[in-house]
Amino acid sequence: MASQKLTREQLREYQGQDKVISSYEMQEILKNQAEPSFKIKSGIPSLDELTQGFFGGNLVVISGPTGHGKTLLAQSLTGEFSKKNQEPLWFSYELPPQEFLSSFPELPYFLLPMELKPGSMTWFEDRVIESFEKHRNRIVIIDHLHFLIDMFRIKNPSLEIGGCVRRLKRFAVKEGFVLFLICHIHKIPEKAKVRHHHIRDSSFISQEADIILMIQRFKSENGAKNRAKLRVEKCRKTGVMGESFSVAKVAGYLVEETKETPL
Repeated sequence: MASQKLTREQLREYQGQDKVISSYEMQEILKNQAEPSFKIKSGIPSLDELTQGFFGGNLVVISGPTGHGKTLLAQSLTGEFSKKNQEPLWFSYELPPQEFLSSFPELPYFLLPMELKPGSMTWFEDRVIESFEKHRNRIVIIDHLHFLIDMFRIKNPSLEIGGCVRRLKRFAVKEGFVLFLICHIHKIPEKAKVRHHHIRDSSFISQEADIILMIQRFKSENGAKNRAKLRVEKCRKTGVMGESFSVAKVAGYLVEETKETPL
């Protein structure tokens, strides 16, 4: 049932939870909140410098070509977050549990549902809130976006996927979570540099994201294939766009490449 439209006189005296207030009033409200804003860093120096870390309310998109390290990057972040006692809640839809757990070089402590129910945002949100109430964790990793949507029933993929991503963003802001969302790209030329507009199905994904991380493997001069470019394609907080650095797979995880990094 639609809410009744208020008169100007009623609006002048309105005192509801959504009333218009001043910036000073909002500042006082935020000061008195019980829980401080959540923030965590990746442990990858250049990534932390370019983004200033990940904050509660952030929607972080991880994308790149198939097989170029999207899931590996998320697993590397998991290892770092777990060390800081901020274990992520994982939704790994692509791999069965045994294969997924065995893909870590050394299994870190994190959380995951015993069973997955693809195609239901309500179920997803319930599990995230359940996890927080039981473990007080604020990091969620979704691998990958298309499993949150019933692709067989949607009529307009761009709009419905965009609606799903917007719902994720609002959920992150309302509850103070950091959501890492792995997204696929459409096919691009072999040597093309992957960019945000290559993300599949909906431009709304890039529009709603606070941070977009693009990862793309390349061969080094000596032929090594365990290197990649990690680019901060977008960071709303810092204004960074298109800044990249090299990462390498070492001991099963991605680390920033330096002169001392063994290849």
